[in-house]
Amino acid sequence: MRFIEEQGGAEKIYDFTKLAVEPAVQQWLARAFARRIRPPAAVKRIKSATQTYEMIGRFAAVLGASDPPVGDASAVTADHLTAFHDRYHGLRSQLYYVDSLRGILRDDPDLPADVRADLIATRPAGNRDRSVPSRPTEYTDVQWQQITSTLRRDVRLARNRIRAGRSLLSRYRDERIAEDHPDCFLARQLDLFDRTGDVLRTRRGTPSEALSKLGGVRHIAALLCLTPHEMTAFALLITAMTGENFGTVSGWPATSYRPDGRALDTAAIVLLEATKPRRGPDREHIVTALEDLPPSLAGVLDADTGDRRLFRSTLRVYELLLELTELSRRHGRHQGAFGAYTASPSRKGEYWTSRPQSFHVGAWAKTNGFPVTSSATSEGPPSINTRWLRNTAIARTRRPVAHTRTTMNDQYLMRSDQVIGDARTVVASALRREVDKARRRHAVPVFTTEFVSLARADPQAAAQQAALPVRAVSALMSGHHDTLLAGCTDHTNSPHSEVGMPCPASFLECLDCVNARALPHHLPVQIAAADQIAALRPHLDPQMWTAKYAPVLDRLGDILGHYTSAEQDRARTDVTGEQRRLVEQVLDGRWDLR
Repeated sequence: MRFIEEQGGAEKIYDFTKLAVEPAVQQWLARAFARRIRPPAAVKRIKSATQTYEMIGRFAAVLGASDPPVGDASAVTADHLTAFHDRYHGLRSQLYYVDSLRGILRDDPDLPADVRADLIATRPAGNRDRSVPSRPTEYTDVQWQQITSTLRRDVRLARNRIRAGRSLLSRYRDERIAEDHPDCFLARQLDLFDRTGDVLRTRRGTPSEALSKLGGVRHIAALLCLTPHEMTAFALLITAMTGENFGTVSGWPATSYRPDGRALDTAAIVLLEATKPRRGPDREHIVTALEDLPPSLAGVLDADTGDRRLFRSTLRVYELLLELTELSRRHGRHQGAFGAYTASPSRKGEYWTSRPQSFHVGAWAKTNGFPVTSSATSEGPPSINTRWLRNTAIARTRRPVAHTRTTMNDQYLMRSDQVIGDARTVVASALRREVDKARRRHAVPVFTTEFVSLARADPQAAAQQAALPVRAVSALMSGHHDTLLAGCTDHTNSPHSEVGMPCPASFLECLDCVNARALPHHLPVQIAAADQIAALRPHLDPQMWTAKYAPVLDRLGDILGHYTSAEQDRARTDVTGEQRRLVEQVLDGRWDLR
């Protein structure tokens, strides 16, 4: 089986016929290996793939030594797992071996279900379930701002420095710098470096001592090229802006397609052909779209400063990257978007690097004061992890990036602390709305004349029937707890205030409260209120009347429905002028707390 690295394209063949097991078992283990190294698994490098292959080889050795021999995957039992566990008893690596085997076989469809369940359920003492992250896999808003601010700072400094160096070179070539000018010698070295990709050297091949006055080779090259740290900052920034894999971004080409046919600096969108070898030969080539800001929004962002707000547009960052790496491509003889000059040559004697690697990320983090993952603390700066950058970017945008929406939901958002928190907020809000809806739909209990007679004759029985204290029933009967349209069982236990505090709600909201009770002596004032609310409808804004008064009229209608027409007619004749005045004041809001 052939494995291809995502970065660089290095490959290695893994031969499963060398495993000392039956051919059917070899094929089964090869399928398990393929599932482990393909997306969305995290195996991207030959080193990791080799470790997986070696772990499968260790398990194959256990299967090959079993008696009777294992003929296929269906013959694997829990005893084989125990033998694998006992094989490394007493070794510090036992936990790692057993846990790694779980990761390889836990979702294997060929393994018997009972064996797979036993593999998942049991693990050595002290081992943790690696399916559950031991620490956050994304950055908080504060950490995100800290990282991206540092990245933007490095990009700005590189842009300003290189443009200043090219400006000096341009003035020198236009003969606008005199021979006796202090910058003439520096400009001459920049011209040499731009044309040859090298500096003034002695016969022995070492840089001329005269260059030390200018800061050495690194300073001269940095005036026209990105440093490896700045190249890495560009890749990390684009990863944070797009949510693409760092390895995919670092391999972006310098060539692009412009659907609108416009020049790069005026194009609204460009298309790049990126590659992800792990997707297989049929799907490794993907098209990535980089968009600019709409003109109207760009005008707003550019209004405060003359500097174009390139950090709001991935296309503008890509355009700037191509501008600053032109010399690296010319002398490095590559077509990638990234490039940098390093004063120390590689093993092949190359001074030009064409793409950032993982060790560049670690070097950039160390230079800018970010710790490695193992030494990071919750109080200090965060560690730099390219996978966390991608996870955070996807969690912030909630848009699939080079994967399906299902993959985004299952592999990224489901494990995101930010998304989990947002989901809890949404669910809590929905539950509150449902509770509020239930309260709005709460029907006020109506005590009939029979109940009133019972309460006067036997308060204890009436209280038991109403599920209220005797004291509350007595207060309701006497009218001491009346709130104009109903009686209140406990105004210090309101849904609108803390327990023990008086209810601050308007009397119009009493009919929505679980504490409200309607009695026969409330019927006249309830009819007066219903009549006045209905009379207000033609004189008020329809939306206002619907929002403020329609729910109250509906609740009054529910209460009045418990009485006969004769009872309602008799109550209407009993309405007093004082009751009409009180209803008018309540409807005007004169009794509401200000």
